Amino acid sequence: MSMRDDDRERGLQDLAEARRAGTGPESETPAERAEVAAYGLVFDALAEDPGDFLPLDFAERVVERAFAPRLGFAWWENVVVPIFMLVLTASSLPVIARPLAEVWEMMRPLLEGVPLGLLAAAGAAVLLAGMADRVAGGTAEVRR
Repeated sequence: MSMRDDDRERGLQDLAEARRAGTGPESETPAERAEVAAYGLVFDALAEDPGDFLPLDFAERVVERAFAPRLGFAWWENVVVPIFMLVLTASSLPVIARPLAEVWEMMRPLLEGVPLGLLAAAGAAVLLAGMADRVAGGTAEVRR
């Protein structure tokens, strides 16, 4: 959320609180009225007594579970799936050999000056970097 969105949300919350107190002005648009009404529902729900009580150490247990170190190595994600993908790729080579050969023939004029070893090394580096990133916990993942 941007700062402008935070300010807008805070304004909607203030308007909903003022409306609950009976001092709030009327909303300008139907969309704003709906958002203020939604905040009103949330505030009403938060004001109600839940009826049940959590254990006294509930917050501490949640924090412990959230920050507990992961035990073991994720074999499935880091070993089994990549091996399966390798086997699947190798088994599909006879099927895709002709299209790959056609693509190679189209790309050959562009790659004439580039040694094949350099292309293989670049491909291997990309694969190894991806595997290392996956093992390291995916620190380079794209956030939206």
